[in-house]
Amino acid sequence: MSDDDHSARFMKGKVPFRDVDHYSESLAPVWDLEFRQLTASQGPGGCSFVTDGRALIYQERYPAAVSINGAVGSERIAFALTDTQGQSGRWEGRGHPPDSIAYADYRKSLDVMMPAGTNNLVAVLPVREFADKFARLSGRDYDSALSPDRLFARMKDGGRERIATCLQRLMSEPVDAGTVTTSIVASLLDGCFFGTDEQMDDRRQSRQLFRRAVEICMEASPPLTSPGEIALRLDVSLRSLQLAFRACAGVSPGTYLRRLRLNRAHAMLLRSRIGETTVGAVGLDLGFTELGRFAGEYRELFAELPSETLAKPPRVVRGRFPDFP
Repeated sequence: MSDDDHSARFMKGKVPFRDVDHYSESLAPVWDLEFRQLTASQGPGGCSFVTDGRALIYQERYPAAVSINGAVGSERIAFALTDTQGQSGRWEGRGHPPDSIAYADYRKSLDVMMPAGTNNLVAVLPVREFADKFARLSGRDYDSALSPDRLFARMKDGGRERIATCLQRLMSEPVDAGTVTTSIVASLLDGCFFGTDEQMDDRRQSRQLFRRAVEICMEASPPLTSPGEIALRLDVSLRSLQLAFRACAGVSPGTYLRRLRLNRAHAMLLRSRIGETTVGAVGLDLGFTELGRFAGEYRELFAELPSETLAKPPRVVRGRFPDFP
């Protein structure tokens, strides 16, 4: 590829956060994620991004608390620097160590809860190119140094500033496509410890229980409305279920279950038109027997009544990550 081709692939853009469905669709070219909004939005949100056609760097803000489940796209690896607000969330059933950077490749399934106001600086790279550059610059094998069982790499003194400076420079200055991944790998090696024997606390049991519970909630018809129903289906104690949800989502299973159904209602109403369905039918289908309470909770979470969502014209996704080969 020539220098002219590299320049042609260099692209900047913005993705607004209008609602969780829109944001999830916008990130789909590089992430395979399910978003669930847990609180009402507070101020603006979204992200700014830059790409060279292979690597992607973006800076984002979440205006609402969100639960995120899924993985980075096929054959990709992602690194994320989050602020103190994001560190107070739940990352695979634990807090985010303040002196660490989060990472995951396409093999790792993620469960994260981001509080409202979280700011992240993220780099998403093609994993084969990253592995090649990592091995050549460090003399170490990527798989042994960045275990897929880990979620965090500990940063050296001043490492956060060095990595952030590199990513922000790459966002502001057009560079050749062939140098972006190399620059990021060099900054990570300069700023982090990889492959150390530090003790891990991945809390696999809570994460597995949380994932099974969410799967049951998503698949159940009619919808489950009680945490007790989930506990019985999973054959676990209600206490174990509560601890798993507190660890992985930061809320009780009852609160999460109700907000999950509100998110499903929001998605259904966005995809429907007046005359195709009614607010009452959607609410009842999802187990909301008190429609006045349903409307009030819906407005509290999404800043509009369900009838206003249903009345919206067909949605056009504006602002989206570009597709990658």
